[in-house]
Amino acid sequence: MAVLADLTTAQGYGVYLRTMLRLHTELNADLAQVATACGLCDRNPALTAALRADLAGLARTPALRHNQRATSRPAPPAVPERLSLPVSFGRAYVMEGSALGAQLLRRRLLSAGGPQPLAYLSLLSEDHGQRWRAFCDALNALSQIDVPSVCLAAQATFARVAECLAEEAS
Repeated sequence: MAVLADLTTAQGYGVYLRTMLRLHTELNADLAQVATACGLCDRNPALTAALRADLAGLARTPALRHNQRATSRPAPPAVPERLSLPVSFGRAYVMEGSALGAQLLRRRLLSAGGPQPLAYLSLLSEDHGQRWRAFCDALNALSQIDVPSVCLAAQATFARVAECLAEEAS
């Protein structure tokens, strides 16, 4: 069973967009904290808006109009927790890392003639190299970083990605 559906189809691309919307919503506080620590602007609100716009555009495609939902399932209520910088960095590692593949996904969709609402992928791929370097530099500069916590949070976030993909595909 493929973890990620064919993004060149409206249905597969919708699964991807809904999954990313859920993750950006769930991890909003972590992403904001890490952006501040990296000296970067918090682009999560803009990415979330772009995801919503892409989902709205995708909902207007004939393939989804009658039989597929274009909106994400409601995110579970956020569990209040004290944000730990190492945990936030682990979670953001997964999300910032996804930006590295955004340009490739965008080009693939354009060349395949797939679904065209690309606001999210376009925004995500802007300055991806600069953002990734700033992220890695900030992570490496943290003194006394709790590396196991960063790694465990990243692993848990990767597992959450797979869980969301499966739920959105069902």
